[in-house]
Amino acid sequence: MKEKLLKILEEVRPEIDFETETDFVDQGLFDSLDIATILDSICEEFDIEIGFDEIKGDNFNSIDNMLELISKYN
Repeated sequence: MKEKLLKILEEVRPEIDFETETDFVDQGLFDSLDIATILDSICEEFDIEIGFDEIKGDNFNSIDNMLELISKYN
């Protein structure tokens, strides 16, 4: 699951080293368009529907947070 997520993230922002960076939203590495694109790709790749209440910066701030979010729906 982590490899699929990394592939999605690298397609959106190839210049970021997602293995070492953290706090993607807090550092301004993702903007709202990035999050929308990532969310759409996650839903498509993992065949899930993420609830509107889950679309908040904290859930997209790190790989671990995103994996936890995916796990809730997967």
